[in-house]
Amino acid sequence: MKRIVPLIFLVITIVFSIVSIVLSIVAYAKWKKNADEYSSVLNNWRTTPIVNVSWESTTTGCPTGTERVGMGVIDYQQVFCEGDTNTTNYYCDAPVPAREGTEVFNTISEIGLMYWENSALCITRGGTNAVDRPLKQKSGFKSCGTNPQTGNFFFNENLPCPVTWFKSTPPSSGSYQTITAGTGERWYYSRDPAIGRPYLQFTGGEGLPCTGSYSKNDGVRASFSDYPAGLNLTGAAFTVSNANGDQKNPFRTSHPQSGSCARTDNRFIAMDESAEEHLYNYNLKTNNGPILLSQYVYASDSLSVNWTAWNRPEILWKEDCDVTREQVNNVEHVIDTVTATTLAVMIITLFAGIFDICFGVWGFKNAVDTDPENDAIPSYYQNFGNCCCTLGLIITTSVSFAFIAKAKGFFRAMQDADCSDNITNGAVRTLSKTALEIFEIWVAKMVLDILKILWYCYQIYKGREILPCVGKSSI
Repeated sequence: MKRIVPLIFLVITIVFSIVSIVLSIVAYAKWKKNADEYSSVLNNWRTTPIVNVSWESTTTGCPTGTERVGMGVIDYQQVFCEGDTNTTNYYCDAPVPAREGTEVFNTISEIGLMYWENSALCITRGGTNAVDRPLKQKSGFKSCGTNPQTGNFFFNENLPCPVTWFKSTPPSSGSYQTITAGTGERWYYSRDPAIGRPYLQFTGGEGLPCTGSYSKNDGVRASFSDYPAGLNLTGAAFTVSNANGDQKNPFRTSHPQSGSCARTDNRFIAMDESAEEHLYNYNLKTNNGPILLSQYVYASDSLSVNWTAWNRPEILWKEDCDVTREQVNNVEHVIDTVTATTLAVMIITLFAGIFDICFGVWGFKNAVDTDPENDAIPSYYQNFGNCCCTLGLIITTSVSFAFIAKAKGFFRAMQDADCSDNITNGAVRTLSKTALEIFEIWVAKMVLDILKILWYCYQIYKGREILPCVGKSSI
């Protein structure tokens, strides 16, 4: 019995601590995921619109004052022999003398593709972004037309209206202009807001970009057991002979497989497609691109795999929504504060859980040993530590509570709102519902934590006699 009761308390302490830690981590991860998507929307709205586009040659590059658009990133991979004291590139058994270790492919260079259709895409940004742009006629702004979803579009009167269409195919209606890329391909652009919303964010890659990070793509290749063979400029495979005379290929390319994204971002618009091998050719160093001949490695199936040039226009926010873009933007400081305090709660809970487990083990050890005088010492320090941790939780939850209370009306309005596309609506709704749930939980939590503080203080006061020189005269 002397061991059973302390063991039960120890098990309860460990279980409660682990559950608390897991719940705090899950709560933070859930909040952070949607907070990041919220920030992604704001970053899109804060991006300065594009007022001019042009294709320039790879020799002259983009004029001063313009921005050259990147079309994605490739990984240059080479095999290494890891574990050998004299590490070599290539396989562990090639070239001679043979090496010992593990063969692994490492990315040794990340190359940004800067040319598309043998040209540099150059853009000029200017004017007022979506957050600050007026919704009604205002001095210094002109009307560019009307968008069927966002309503009247006003823009700086001293600038051309933003580009709302830029593709290798013309729009089905409205006016547009034509420019030609270096390969002779015709591109079409328009400034008519009736056709679309302002083009803002560019990327490129195999398949749709992923939500959360549009530098990653969903992939178009089906699942395969190994990566395609790495080919050189002439289409021949790179080879190295090992000690036995076997031919091995030390290079390969890294590609996302189809379905790599947890969720794709269908807010991106496809502008054009290009065979992967052609894209590599356009970006060769001999064509003023970033790819050196020594780093020219393309997959054996590159002629049959297309890369897509993408643009994410201004993310939709409907005209009939009760909340404006400016109001959405103004709540960001609340989101950031709740993110920080939720992280703090997770860290404190983690620390408190480890603290409880350690002192629980100490208490169990003292409870089952032969010295009855030391049984209460771990409990005293455990109460003291728990008091400090609970005080920290009260402070962080109080800050979070106060900030959510300031924006409670916004969160209530947005939890069932239909102001945007499915992805944006989902993120904003989930974030709003989570904020309101946290608000209610925090009320109960703060009451419970205050009661816990009082209990710990009482226990500390009651147990002070067990410590040397505490509550005792030294005379």
